Amino acid sequence: MSGSQEQGLSIYRLRLVGYGLLLFALIDTLLVFYPPQFTNAAWELQTMGAVVERLPVPLLGLVMVFFGEDYERNALENIFLKIVYWFSLFQGSSLIKELLYWRRLYTRFYPSRLSNPP
Repeated sequence: MSGSQEQGLSIYRLRLVGYGLLLFALIDTLLVFYPPQFTNAAWELQTMGAVVERLPVPLLGLVMVFFGEDYERNALENIFLKIVYWFSLFQGSSLIKELLYWRRLYTRFYPSRLSNPP
């Protein structure tokens, strides 16, 4: 096998592992939100912590999927990647909003800790 063929095979393997990590991260994130208890503030804090705790897996998956840029991608994969781009943007902006909301919840439950740090 030549060097470019071996490189192509390793890129395909990285992409496949990346898609697998993204799929597992999606399933794991959906299980974090089940069963929803949106009126329970403690559940909301625990859920936000669990989502932040699980962030490295989809980030690694995204790096593996986007590795190799456009090296031998077919049209269907390019369409899927556009969807992943926009979903990543949405997820990042929702995470920032979530962190701001988390701070508001934290100040509601622990107001003395913010005014009198340990």
